[in-house]
Amino acid sequence: MFDVLDADGSGSISRIEMVKAIRASPVLAAMLGLSGTTIKDMVGESVLAFNQAFAQLDTDADGTISRSEFHDFIRKLQSNDAASSSVSR
Repeated sequence: MFDVLDADGSGSISRIEMVKAIRASPVLAAMLGLSGTTIKDMVGESVLAFNQAFAQLDTDADGTISRSEFHDFIRKLQSNDAASSSVSR
């Protein structure tokens, strides 16, 4: 999935690449806690929500999401899903 988001092949995901990906994928938007329709226009609160989501992934705050930052985020999501599943059983 990282390689798809890294459209220019630079080895990191820029803000522009992430916005384009969110607009194209409601599933990705939902993973980040964003609504694809809200992100469509990128105004007001949707900009704030996007910036917060991007900051969660960009843990070193360099303005891009590295492969390791992205994979760390996915692992956290999977851990949270596993924990939620075991609690609901």
